Amino acid sequence: MMKLIQRLFNILSWIVVIVIIGYLAVASPMLFGNRPVVVLTGSMEPTYPVGSLTYYHPATFEEIENGDVITFRAGESLVTHRVKEKNDLSRNFITKGDNNETQDINPVEEADLIGKTSKIVIPYLGYFLTYTKNICVIVAMGMILLMSYLLDTMDKKQRRKHEKQITG
Repeated sequence: MMKLIQRLFNILSWIVVIVIIGYLAVASPMLFGNRPVVVLTGSMEPTYPVGSLTYYHPATFEEIENGDVITFRAGESLVTHRVKEKNDLSRNFITKGDNNETQDINPVEEADLIGKTSKIVIPYLGYFLTYTKNICVIVAMGMILLMSYLLDTMDKKQRRKHEKQITG
C-alpha cells in the first residue's frame, strides 16, 4: 500500500514539475519586455479567443497606429481591443473589439495605454494560468512535492535499515 501511495505522489510531483516548467515558459518572454495577458471575453474573437494567452509590450502613443491591437487599463481591468482611430490632438484612441458591433463608448486616453499587443496567441493557456495561480492550487502543489519528498526519504531509510539487517 505504501509503495502505491509513493508511486501516486511521484506521478503527481512530475505533473507539478511540468506545471512549473510551463509557468517558466510563459514567463520567459518577460525577459524581453513582454507581459502576459489572459483574454477574458469574446470581444476580440476569432483573433484572440476567450481563454487565450497573449502578450503585450510597453509602447508609447507615437508607436501606435490605426489597426494595431492595444492593451489598456479600463477601471480595474485590462482590455485588449483594436485601434480604429488615433487622435493626435486629444492624445487618445477610439477602439473596438473585432467581434463587437460598435466602437467602445469611451476613448482610451494616452495615460491608460499599457502597450501594443502581440500577434502571438496561445489558445486555452489563459484558463490554465488563471486556475493554477489560485493560492489553494499553489499550496496543494507545494504539499504534493513535500509529500513526495518525504515518502521517498522514508523509503530510502527503510531500504537502508533492511539492508543492514540482511548484512548485519
